[in-house]
Formats: sequence, structure tokens, C-alpha cells
Amino acid sequence: MRTRSAISRSLAALLVAPALALAARAADPAASPPEPGPVVRSISWKGVSALSESELAERIFTQERPWWKRWAELPPFDEPTLEGDMQRIAATYREYAHYRASAEYDLSWDETGHEVAIRIEVDEGPLVKLDDFAIDLSEMPNGEARWKSYLVGKLPLHKGDPFTVANYGGAKRALLLKLANAGFPDAKISGGGEVDLATSTATIAWAVHPGPRVLIGQIHISGEKTVSDEVIRRELTFKPGDVYSDEQIQKSQHQLSDLGLFRSSLIDMVIDDPNAAPPEGEPPGKVTRDMNVRVEERPLHTVRIGLGYGTEDRLRAQVGWTHRNVFGRADSLDVHAKYSSLSDEFQATLREPHVPDPRTTLYLDSRIRDDTLPAYDDLALIGRAYVERPLRLGWSGSVGYGIEWDNVRKVASGIDSQVETFRLGFVELGVRRITTDSLVEPTRGTWLETTVQTASTWLGSEKEYVRWLLDARAFLPVGPTVFGVRGMVASITGYGKTSQSELPVTELFYAGGSANARGYDFQHFGTDTAPGRAIGGSSLLNASGEWRFPIWQELRGVTFVDATQLSQDAWDWEPRHLRVSLGVGVRYATPLGPIRVDLATPLDPPSGVDHVRIWFAIGQAF
Repeated sequence: MRTRSAISRSLAALLVAPALALAARAADPAASPPEPGPVVRSISWKGVSALSESELAERIFTQERPWWKRWAELPPFDEPTLEGDMQRIAATYREYAHYRASAEYDLSWDETGHEVAIRIEVDEGPLVKLDDFAIDLSEMPNGEARWKSYLVGKLPLHKGDPFTVANYGGAKRALLLKLANAGFPDAKISGGGEVDLATSTATIAWAVHPGPRVLIGQIHISGEKTVSDEVIRRELTFKPGDVYSDEQIQKSQHQLSDLGLFRSSLIDMVIDDPNAAPPEGEPPGKVTRDMNVRVEERPLHTVRIGLGYGTEDRLRAQVGWTHRNVFGRADSLDVHAKYSSLSDEFQATLREPHVPDPRTTLYLDSRIRDDTLPAYDDLALIGRAYVERPLRLGWSGSVGYGIEWDNVRKVASGIDSQVETFRLGFVELGVRRITTDSLVEPTRGTWLETTVQTASTWLGSEKEYVRWLLDARAFLPVGPTVFGVRGMVASITGYGKTSQSELPVTELFYAGGSANARGYDFQHFGTDTAPGRAIGGSSLLNASGEWRFPIWQELRGVTFVDATQLSQDAWDWEPRHLRVSLGVGVRYATPLGPIRVDLATPLDPPSGVDHVRIWFAIGQAF
């Protein structure tokens, strides 16, 4: 009986224990699943005029869900963090010369007490302006009068300007840079600025302590293996005995980098022992310091192999070889071959820097190309010699001569006269200015480029024409999104013995494809009189707009519109004849550029043109 009773008690305990555990979990709030905390439904602003609401929103930790991301969860709300944000808002205003700014908030909860709408009210206060500034240059050699115009004259300091952190710090950095460019890299500035909140004015009092004036001593080069000292010294814009200039040091370092020979290049100064006695014969107030130029060479030869796929050219492959210092003058030779369903090409390019002068680069380019395009088939042998040179205000220019032999074997237009063999001799002039933050995936800046090409019998050409193209692009970030626009205007006109109908088919303009008029197949946009056909025109007008926005991590979306017109006549741009394509797409960012998939549809397409076109490519459309 005792055994049976013990077993009964054990079974009872096994049955009761889970029930007690469940009751304990129900009674213990910590053991229950946590209830979701409060979330931010919206943030609104009041009293903001001197700054933008978006700029203030970037400075605070409390965030609302982006308007374009409606599928995402609402962000969590934490009131102590919001209280700290009020201080961050005031600190932001102080950066912009509103030293008495303050902010407070009001909360509106929904019926469940889970979602909160935040209203932030800002009292910006008065703007503090610079009333006066004084810069003591009494320690400068040969007196203050000699240096005042150079050091103070063009500083970004003006009475009546807002006394912002950026203006104050920018002026101080500009003054130190001027001193460094005048041979005083050790210069220091004492003093500071003072704000009078009662009058909303500020004053600046600085004193310049220049230190010794530095002269360039010996130049020591290290790290070179296959590159000669002569090539490196040629890029240096300073020499022994020159007054030190930080501007020239940076320029020299930039020129060394542009050679393409070095992984890294660094120019720095050998700093003297401050306790050492000055060398005998050293001029008073001056010191001579040696310069170190350290370089790390890149491999002298590079082999590259690439494979790719795109909707236009299908499978493509390329192989290339580069020698970065062929004749020992930092001259590079690049040889490469590429294959695709549209074109096979073999090309060799020799780049000679400092020809004919230190700021100009000479290029010798030759190639043989076999095109099998929708519009025509052509075998071409091309030779070009041209020079590139930086111009002012960020512009660069090029001018060169080219000669080309073409054998057009077939044309889609059906015009027998366009099937011909001819020689072109031409001069080409181009200018370009690029200010975008990236060449692969720009988010801000502009791209302006125009080229003019003229072919004439006196240049060895059997065809005579003038061909002109203008390409303009602009990119503007708006929050996490980017708006991009592109406009292209182009025309070609025959002259002399070449009529408009006798222009070479290889020099006409074409539209349709993954880069423009995306609602039409590659080169199948057609002219005003022959829409949807694979023929070229003498005048091109194209405008494109894109809105690029983030989706998730490296995945981005895009909506776009293309408007294009192609005419058979020269200088014939008719906006009323523009044909429009609309579309959407996705981009996935990779180190080689974004992988792009676009879906486009033409509005009111001509007969025979598909209503939907899908493009797969690498790189942005523009």
C-alpha cells in the first residue's frame, strides 16, 4: 500500500507542477511577452524659417517613418531622447548664428496610447551678426603693412555677415592656408570671437604668430623601383630654394597620383629639432627644411578579363593588357579586345603625358571594329591623335585629328546608296566639365560636354560634314532620394559635295535602347517620318528624368520618363514631335556599378512597336 500511495503522490505532483508553472507565468509580467512600446506616428514643426525642417530632422535622434516607406514599421518613441533633441536643435541654431534659439515639444496620443504625434515649436531668436574684426599681424616679418592686403584682404569675413560656426572656422582655416602658402606652415592664431547677446552682435580678435619662414631644402625620393627619379621630379611644382607653399605640395601630390604609376604618394616636410641650433649661415627668421617624397608603385603590367550580359549586346567579353611605363616617361600603353553580339573590336592606345607641354597629354589611338548593328553592318579601321588639357573653372578641352576607313556592308533602311566604302578625315574639338560626386553612381553635381567634328576633303575625307552634340546632366539629392535629369541636342549637316542624303550612315544619330527612349528596342526609335524603324537621323533631341529612391539595403528603385525626337533633317528640333516612354526599375549596388533592370512602355507607340520593353544592364542609364 505504501508503494502504491507513493506512486500516486508522484503522479499527482507531475500533473500539478505544470499547472503551477503556468499560473506563475501568468502572474509574473516579466515572463509574459513584452507589450510593444510607443511609436512615433508623425513629427511636425512650427516656427522654423531660418533653417529647413529637413536639416533639423537630420540633427535629432527621434525620427518619423519616411513618407516614401509606408510599408516599414513606425519608429519607437523615447521621451528622454526627445528632451535631448530639444538641446540638439538649439545647438544646431547656434551653429547658424541664432545663439538664443530654443525648442519645446507637445505630444498628441491616439486613443490606444500607442502612437504619438510630436509637434516641435522653435523660437529661433535674433540672428547674431559680425560687428567688427581685428587681426594683429605685428609679428609678421617686415611689418604688418606688407602682409595685410594678402592675408586679410580676401578673407571670407565681412561686417554684417551672420556669425556662424562655418563662417568663423572657414575664415580661420583660410588665414592659416594663406600663411602656409606664403612659407609659414608653423603659423598659429590666438584669440577668438565674442558674442554679445544683448545686441546680437559679435567681434573677432585674432593675433597671428607666423613662426619661421620655411625654404625648400633637398628633395628626397623613396619607394621607387621601376620609375625613375626624373619622372617623379617632373611632377613636382617646387624645387630647392623655393619658399614653401602648401598649395604647391598638394598640386604636386595630385599630379603624381594622376600618372597612374603609384598606389600611394605622400609629400611631407622634414621637421627640425626645435632645440637644435640653426645651421650656420641661416638667414634670420628663416629655416631650410628638406622634403620627403614617398611613393608606392603599382604593378607595371596589368591583365584584365571581363564577362558580362546585357539586353542590347547579349553576352560580351573583353580582355586587356596595360603597361604603365612603356618608354620610362610615365607613358602607358593599353591594348584590349572585346566581343559582343553587336560589335567586335581591337584597340591600342598610347598615352604620353607632358606632350607638348607640362599641362597637356597626347593620345595616339588605333582600332579595328566590326559592327553588326540593327541599323547597319560596318567594318572600320580608325586612327586618332589628340591632346587633352585642363582649362579654367574645372573645364577640360581636347582637340585632335582622326582618319577612318569604313566598309558598310548592309543597312536596314534599304537605301542601296548607303552600302558603300568610304574614307573619313576629320578634326574634333571637345570641352567638358564634370562636378558630380561619382562617375559610377552620381547623387549630386552636373556633367556638361559638347563636341564638334568636321570632315573635309582637305583633311583627307571623301565625305564633308559638320557634326555637333551637346550632353548635359544634373543630379540633386532630396533626402535619401536623388533626382536626375539629362538633355541631349545633336545634329549633323553635309556641305560641299556631300548632300544630306549622302551622309555616312555610321555618323547619323540613333535612339532607342537601355540609355534613351527606353520604350523602344535598340536603335529602333526611328525618325519622325519612319517611326519604329532601325534608321538614323540628322537631328536628335532627347530629355530624360529619373527619381531614384532606396528600397532595402543595396536595393534601390527608380521611376523614369524619356522624351525623344529624331529627324532626318539637319537642325530640325521639334518638341511637339517628342515621343514619350515611361518606366520603373530597380538597381542593386555592386563595386563595379549598379546592376540595372528597367521596364519601360512607350506612350502611343507606332505600329509594330511592343508595348512593354525590359532592359537588363550594368550602370545607370546616365
